[in-house]
Amino acid sequence: MRKSDILSKPTRPLKIDGSKSVSALLEKMQGISFQGRNLAIAYQVWKKCWATA
Repeated sequence: MRKSDILSKPTRPLKIDGSKSVSALLEKMQGISFQGRNLAIAYQVWKKCWATA
């Protein structure tokens, strides 16, 4: 991933809505800081791996 790719998407605040689901939290993290995005991307890869297993 290039710097321009990372900086081209603005961050969004993470809304905490009381959801008790870790998967819902990881989905919401796609728009937050750099490391939050990386964690969300890793989660998407993990979901695809389990969907094909």
